[in-house]
Amino acid sequence: MALTGTTWSGYHQSSGPAAEMGYALVAAQGEMYGFGSLGAEWEGPAIDPADEVAGLAFTPRATGCWLASREGSVVCRGDAPHIGSPKDLGAVMPVVALASAPDGLGYYVAVEDGGVYTFGSAGFFGSVSGSELNQPVVDMAMRRDGDGYWMLAADGGVFAFGSAPFCGAATDLALTSPAVAIAGTPSGLGYWVATRGGDVLTFGDAVDFGCLADLGASAPVIGLRSSRHVLGYWMASEAGVVRAFGDTYFLGCVPPATPAPPFVAFGAAGAV
Repeated sequence: MALTGTTWSGYHQSSGPAAEMGYALVAAQGEMYGFGSLGAEWEGPAIDPADEVAGLAFTPRATGCWLASREGSVVCRGDAPHIGSPKDLGAVMPVVALASAPDGLGYYVAVEDGGVYTFGSAGFFGSVSGSELNQPVVDMAMRRDGDGYWMLAADGGVFAFGSAPFCGAATDLALTSPAVAIAGTPSGLGYWVATRGGDVLTFGDAVDFGCLADLGASAPVIGLRSSRHVLGYWMASEAGVVRAFGDTYFLGCVPPATPAPPFVAFGAAGAV
């Protein structure tokens, strides 16, 4: 299923790094709550009730986005073009992540066994499909220039492709909860890894600015995204809690009375 032409609530504030920052949380059927440059209005359900959102990515100007479902559908909102989906290709492996090509004319879809599907202008740099993984892949992150990407497994394993450097992994760190998210630094020479329990691990030139676990947050983490404008990152939990670390801006979080949680995906405008 692919929906196009749906209303997009994004808007642009005055110029400057803060105005170009925004993030959004998405519930299982695609209900979206955005902050900062992405507005603050709900988008209605977009995924079949029997399916669930697995990934969220924005176009470069944040005037559109893609949602990928676990079953392999890709839903478009705003000016995001629909160029295909794993489901169109007959894929059966569950989708775990979605990333945009830098020009907004393509996207990457990662699946549990480490496979990567590329659409439009997205370049293929490799995958771990066919390898014997200890744990399934859970997320992927693009290098800022679009010339490579990293894939993350639940045990903290990191796989680097293209010009994305391998800077280490968390497989030997005795994680107390599974790894769930990865985000690259603006330089493309390092990355952050977040665990479901709220910890953040740093590799390469990534700096530790803190984590949700330090703040006593109890809800499981669903995402970590970094900004291409400043050095820092956001973390989000399935309860709708979002916190900013480093030089990123806190732009709001979902009120406790909001009836949509648990959230399943998190994305940011201007993300690396």
